[in-house]
Amino acid sequence: SFGSFPSGFGISAIVDNLDADPSPEAVYYGGSWGIVRVFDLGGTIAHRWSITVPGTALRHTAAVAAATPSNGRDLVYAFADGTLHAYEGISGTLIYSRALGIGFDTATCAPNTNAPSSYPGWQREVYENTCPGAARFFSLGRPVVANIDGEPNDEVLVGSNNGYLYALNAENGTL
Repeated sequence: SFGSFPSGFGISAIVDNLDADPSPEAVYYGGSWGIVRVFDLGGTIAHRWSITVPGTALRHTAAVAAATPSNGRDLVYAFADGTLHAYEGISGTLIYSRALGIGFDTATCAPNTNAPSSYPGWQREVYENTCPGAARFFSLGRPVVANIDGEPNDEVLVGSNNGYLYALNAENGTL
């Protein structure tokens, strides 16, 4: 357990100041239960919030990014089904979900391997049902946050088993 909270089998914790107060928070994913937990480390370990992540396997620790205009920091997770989710660090509210794949012709289901794409997360299931495998939603690696374009906002970089490295706007997950 982590403090007095059971954790399940999971991925290592990360520590960052998610809410811009004087004390940091610890973020832990209890992998066997699919629960992300955030604890305040301000003198005592106090449970801040928990969320249950989608049924798809979460494979890596979170990256911390400035995805919302709040003073806090946010969590970005990559999933084995090719989706990337951003959660508000202060409350655990889902900011966005993106399905990372490639472009394809919806009439013929012919993939365009020269067109990496970031679809709204809800479209993943629709596209997989319509044209199974055409969008190549493959497992994602651990996301990394950096400012790679010199603008004031962060980008999220994440590799996919489909062969692409995606560079996304941290605020909304678009390419």
